[in-house]
Amino acid sequence: MPHQDQRRLSDVRIPPGLTCEKVYEDAKNILEKFQEDVSFPKVKIQAGDMTEPFEADKSSPIVRAFIRAVSQITNKTPTLVKKTGTGDMNVLGSALKIPVVTYGPGNPHLSHTSKECIEIEEFLQSIEVYKAAIKGLAKILNEKTE
Repeated sequence: MPHQDQRRLSDVRIPPGLTCEKVYEDAKNILEKFQEDVSFPKVKIQAGDMTEPFEADKSSPIVRAFIRAVSQITNKTPTLVKKTGTGDMNVLGSALKIPVVTYGPGNPHLSHTSKECIEIEEFLQSIEVYKAAIKGLAKILNEKTE
């Protein structure tokens, strides 16, 4: 029996503004056009787990609280990074219709790579950022209810 080369693409990141279903259908339509060419290898496409994209409003209380906390603790102006991966943030934010953020020490561009690392000082500083963000969020929310 001839060996079939089976390769899997396991992670397609969907930007906000699109849906998993739209990207899947578009990919299927493009692939079908190539499949008409007999010289093109036969390829099958199927979707496994689909996690919809999610993006928090930059002016939401939680984003504002983290921006203030990072500025206060690190004495640096924070940079918001648009992460296009999937994770708890996508699931929680979409399901509960609430703004959520991802924050942590280290270079976000190295996340989940072999070069990902953090300094212990960065880790300890991130704990202080979380504490300040929680206090700041409580203050923002209290101001809204008064």
